[in-house]
Amino acid sequence: MVPAPSLAEAIVTDADGHQLSVKEPDAITSKQLERVRELLPVATQLRTVQTEGFVVLGSALYHTGKIEEALTAFDKALALRNDYPEAHTTRGVILAELGRLHESLAAHDEALKFRPDFVLAQENRGIMLQRLTRNDEALDSFDKVLAIEPDNAHARSHKATIFMQHNKFEDSAKEYEHIVRIRPDDDQAHFLRGESLEKLNRYDEALEAYDAAISLKPDDVHLRFHRGWILDLMAKPEESLSAYRKAVELDPYYETAMFNMGGRLLALGRQKQALTVFRRHAKLCPDDFRTYRAQAATLMALNRPKDALTIANKALKLRTDSAEVHLIRGLALQGLGRDDEAKVAFDQTISKELDWHGAYEIRGRIFANRGCWEEALEDYVQSLDMEPNSFESLYNAACACSRLNRYQDSIEYLDRAILVNENAKTQAGLDDDLAPLRGDPEYGPRFGELIQQ
Repeated sequence: MVPAPSLAEAIVTDADGHQLSVKEPDAITSKQLERVRELLPVATQLRTVQTEGFVVLGSALYHTGKIEEALTAFDKALALRNDYPEAHTTRGVILAELGRLHESLAAHDEALKFRPDFVLAQENRGIMLQRLTRNDEALDSFDKVLAIEPDNAHARSHKATIFMQHNKFEDSAKEYEHIVRIRPDDDQAHFLRGESLEKLNRYDEALEAYDAAISLKPDDVHLRFHRGWILDLMAKPEESLSAYRKAVELDPYYETAMFNMGGRLLALGRQKQALTVFRRHAKLCPDDFRTYRAQAATLMALNRPKDALTIANKALKLRTDSAEVHLIRGLALQGLGRDDEAKVAFDQTISKELDWHGAYEIRGRIFANRGCWEEALEDYVQSLDMEPNSFESLYNAACACSRLNRYQDSIEYLDRAILVNENAKTQAGLDDDLAPLRGDPEYGPRFGELIQQ
């Protein structure tokens, strides 16, 4: 028998077995009151068992993907017993799964109200705050976790993620360093430590971190790729090439690694091998503008301007605004002796605001070949504004000034060119474009002194 919900509405039985509703407390006999006292512990135990039953049911439902039903079970459990921190924080996890982040946060707060040192609830609270982009509060929660459990890798990992999002790479590197010290087999922590160190330009340490991750997961293509990338930043093209090649061996369809592999081959002067790799890349990514730009540049390096022009035209069909491809196209046209078309291509290059002085310098030479010295000089000056120590632009500016009878300017440009490259002295003594300067009565002797110094 279970006692009535309140004494004021107790149900009693008369001598004949009929139930009577008794409205006043004093209507309960002393015998009945004694029976209620006997049953209270049993009722409490039943409530506890029932609460635990809902918790077990809710956990089972959650782990079988029945999220809504799981939430209902935990709601019933907490209706029976609200001072149950574990149930509150599990309910919070379920609410987060349903995307109800604010309610999830409230559930973890409720758990901490009953048990302030509950690490799991505090950690879950931090995660919810992080997902709600309340990062300062999240960091505070994680710090409270670490005050109790200094080696809690999850809390440190979440802190590190927040630090990386805010470009605090010194702090993230320290957190990951702590994690790999307590969990040396955590390949992800080694990798993310490497990324933090890479952002700090501490490339040697970053490489060590990537290598530590690779020692744990030697067949991870992304780790191999990042090893190649960091070696690129360290200006170690042979080692970088080896890393990219390994990534492609592990995954022949890893197009980014393949593209970078081609780039390293080209930088190392292995143009034929680079061209083969870029053509393989084009089969994987037939609509990737970069692969045709790279092929065109490689063909120019192989002195194949006709083929380079064909590929450059294909690249421009995919992306018309590429200054680099217009530049390559201009070089190819120049190599084919089609200077008028080359000039148009260089005009396109410059109109796209390519931040490369060479485009002006090359267009200047085309103007010079056509005898347009004013225009040529203007381009050389533009080139020197971008790269003041460009030998080609300094020397050619001296030649243009000589042709324009601007001898003082010619002397000054030539002096600067010689400071960059002393071979200019021999070249200047024989250059037809500097003949007007050499033959001038006033400036000819100064020219002679300059190349004899």
